[in-house]
Amino acid sequence: PHFALVMKPGANGRGASIRALLEIAKHLEADLIIIAADLRQEQERGFKTEWIKQMALPIQSEYDLTLVNFKRHYLEDLLGRLFTSPLMETFYGYWVSDPHSGMYAISHDLVEDLSQDSKFWPDITNGYGIDIWLITRALCWKKSICEVELGAKLAYISKEKLNFIFTQTAAALFTCITRD
Repeated sequence: PHFALVMKPGANGRGASIRALLEIAKHLEADLIIIAADLRQEQERGFKTEWIKQMALPIQSEYDLTLVNFKRHYLEDLLGRLFTSPLMETFYGYWVSDPHSGMYAISHDLVEDLSQDSKFWPDITNGYGIDIWLITRALCWKKSICEVELGAKLAYISKEKLNFIFTQTAAALFTCITRD
């Protein structure tokens, strides 16, 4: 047996892929764990397989969403620390330690809610804006959220990619704030 999903024309990017994963998880009646595509492993550092279990345990009990917090140098994630997290705390009352980790676990109940709501998502959710969108949806719906701290991500982000992520994050965050 297999499951096939045909994407809409022009549906590409991180957000479109996560939408497809949400639909598949909804169809399978399963929880969903999303892992960043740029994870690396070097000797004893970086990605570890036990991270999957650490992310899954909270949603198997009382939580709807598990957010990941990577161990980083303070200056490594300035976008999150100086822009995204303060605005989310100001407008949503919740400090997200690492809003750009790109990794989270979603309970089946939240998967169903997000899949239902995805029909109304704007185009900004097709890229990196999806991360902010998912977190703010969970906060607005008063879902139980927890954070798990993992090791180092070991991913280099170029200045160009950081600018691209900032542009999409800012657009998504201001869209969410305006809507909510």
